[in-house]
Amino acid sequence: MRSVKHLRPPAIVAAIAALSLAIVACSDSTGPTTLRTEPDSATEGVASAGFFGPTILKFRRGAPQLDQSSISFYAKKGQLTTMSMYFRTASGGRGAEYARLVIPSAGLRERPDGTPIAFGDSVLITVSAPNTTQLLLRMEPHGLKFSPLAPARLTMRYNEADRDFNSDGSIDLADALIELRLAVWRQPLLGDPFMALSSLLDRLFSSVSADLRGFSQYVIAY
Repeated sequence: MRSVKHLRPPAIVAAIAALSLAIVACSDSTGPTTLRTEPDSATEGVASAGFFGPTILKFRRGAPQLDQSSISFYAKKGQLTTMSMYFRTASGGRGAEYARLVIPSAGLRERPDGTPIAFGDSVLITVSAPNTTQLLLRMEPHGLKFSPLAPARLTMRYNEADRDFNSDGSIDLADALIELRLAVWRQPLLGDPFMALSSLLDRLFSSVSADLRGFSQYVIAY
């Protein structure tokens, strides 16, 4: 009696092939360079990742120090404002960009006490990196609010991060897949759970960007 071979339907074979190609593309640095991480709208700003919260990216061993760990500047309503934070080169000069904050001319909305910010008014803003091991930024004054029609835009680069994202001792496909999940996370108050923001991931420039509706503490995490 002849044995019967079980053949996979063409649709299943095609699906398996497509999944295999997708995994290969994720591990290839020449694959997609821009990906959007969209947390579920029902949980965005509400849920943290897992019981212990998200996994925050750490700087790699030997990463350069920041040129300035705290920057203060004035933002004026009616004027576009841009702030950049840089790494320091081995010779002590300004190196590659680490973070950039862009505040549109119509972005400033309310002070932390709820007072509306009028056209022409200025606000003193401080951006600091209080943690030397994690990719974390603190924005002050805490509670400052931006217009939902013209939110501030934060971009953080992870090119100096430890690429062994899951800390298993090797940089492999698992880390490439984790990279696709990187996003900007927000902590409203110290001790509060972190909350994922809708983020734009650019693998080519190793950066993650997100719109900010207000000021608090931010990290790159998954």
